[in-house]
Amino acid sequence: MGRVGVDVYPLQTGVGLAEVTSFGKYLGGSPTNVAVAAARYGHSSAVITKTGRDPFGDFVRTALEGYAVDSRFVGTSDIAPTPVTFCEIFPPDDFPLYFYRLPKAPDLDISPEELDLGAVRDASILWVTGTGLSEEPSRSATLAALAHRATSGTTVFDLDWRPMFWADPAEARAHYAEALRHTTVAVGNLAECEVATGEREPYAAAKALLAAGVQLAVVKQGPKGVLAMGHDGSIAEIPPVPVDVVNGLGAGDAFGGALCHGLLSGWDTRRTVTFANAARAAEVAARIGATAVPTGTDLINSPEVDAVLVTSWGPTHAEHVLNAIAAGKPVFCEKPLATTAGDCLRIVEAERAHGRRLVQVGFMRRFDAGYRQMKEVLAAGSVGTPLIVHCAHRNPTVPDSYTSAMAAQDTAVHEIDVLRWLLDDEIVSAQVITPRATSKRFAHLKDPQIMLFETANGVRIDLEVFVNCQYGYDIQCETVGEDGLVRLPDPAAVGIRTTERHSTAVLQDWKGRFVDAFDTEFREWIASVEADTEPTGPSAWDGYAATVITDAAVRSLEADGQVVTVDMKPRPALYGGTA
Repeated sequence: MGRVGVDVYPLQTGVGLAEVTSFGKYLGGSPTNVAVAAARYGHSSAVITKTGRDPFGDFVRTALEGYAVDSRFVGTSDIAPTPVTFCEIFPPDDFPLYFYRLPKAPDLDISPEELDLGAVRDASILWVTGTGLSEEPSRSATLAALAHRATSGTTVFDLDWRPMFWADPAEARAHYAEALRHTTVAVGNLAECEVATGEREPYAAAKALLAAGVQLAVVKQGPKGVLAMGHDGSIAEIPPVPVDVVNGLGAGDAFGGALCHGLLSGWDTRRTVTFANAARAAEVAARIGATAVPTGTDLINSPEVDAVLVTSWGPTHAEHVLNAIAAGKPVFCEKPLATTAGDCLRIVEAERAHGRRLVQVGFMRRFDAGYRQMKEVLAAGSVGTPLIVHCAHRNPTVPDSYTSAMAAQDTAVHEIDVLRWLLDDEIVSAQVITPRATSKRFAHLKDPQIMLFETANGVRIDLEVFVNCQYGYDIQCETVGEDGLVRLPDPAAVGIRTTERHSTAVLQDWKGRFVDAFDTEFREWIASVEADTEPTGPSAWDGYAATVITDAAVRSLEADGQVVTVDMKPRPALYGGTA
């Protein structure tokens, strides 16, 4: 229910409207496009709206029928012509829109008494938008539809914030609050969530939407992906699907149609939002002739694919890696290799059965120049036999979703892998103790944590994990040997001298610290793929070992600091062992 119009978009990109020489004409209006997207998934859909009494109104009806969207609820208003919208296309992220909807658009001329309340009540999903609340009589009609439906079935409120449509934008929050009372699902980007709730931080915004009455809050975060939070406490944070952006317009409506498809199919929240997130990417990719592939399995088995890069949500890693091994294709898997030791072992056994290494795991510390220099020093015996290793892994802050167990699983796992490699030694026990907690943490989080490890050769490792240190992203590593020590260098930074002060900058995130390591990691992996040789980076066995060791650390944390023995299987010959 809501906005409709005709989108007149330029057929040239990178130039302003004054320089454009040709245009294409398309069906427009966010809720109308959501109805079209849902119809493309095979669902029966209709749109409640109005057009002007003009040829563009005829175009809207013809286009709807062509997309198999029922047009019987499309009325006609004499207050104004059918709206048109122009845009400019400046990839990758600048797409100015120019709406021609003044003094008032026909789709805002819907009155409550014109509604077919039976159809409103009986629909499996009712989708309404924030724009529908911007002006009377559409505001009263939208709220009447919501009240009559009384949350029967699924009611989606697309927060859809367009400030230019509001005579007084300050009035919006009160009307949004009224609509949320009758809504089961709320969908919006960060700016729209802020209008509705006053909160812009994703987790805070989702919680505020739930407090306003919805059962599922979906927060779109652009390049950071999508956050979905349910009233039952469930949380799904889905990373973005990377594409080369030519025009992002329409991606949100593709997301809406795919969200409807997932809700109608009875999928759980994570699967629904993952599917919808990919649909946004597919809509954008289609504009440049890219191929949309429905599943990871189809992508891996495509004859056009020579090697596989897995950066999807962690619990999907095992499935994709196993499929790549079955297809005989090299596969780079971002950590974790799998979320359970059992799934890691399945991957190890599948690779052993294949008879050749295909898997590389994305532990990028091994490709950092500083760590590689440390490895050379230790291998040469320059500081003698290693005895002790001191490490620190500090982050400025972490979100509310970060848990105490993630200190081992997501943070310390990098040190665990690189230390096994540096020392050429296996970790056999883990202990986690918790000192005085920082007041800067969320209440549920144990921070900082001190992790103590022992290796098979008796080296003792202490690792400080402090994820709310405030001052920056700081990685430290020092190995003490019988004849000296070797220390990881800090990143190069200029020194600044001013009155009574000498300072250097502290990096604020992992990107600046390890960007070169990531580049080296991928270059070397791609070189191995091109040469048809086995990868030289962390193996499936390293992925398994990291998972087993972090599991031991989590068990120690949960057992109030008890020393936990690492229960690791014998290393197979394929990975340099004897089993």
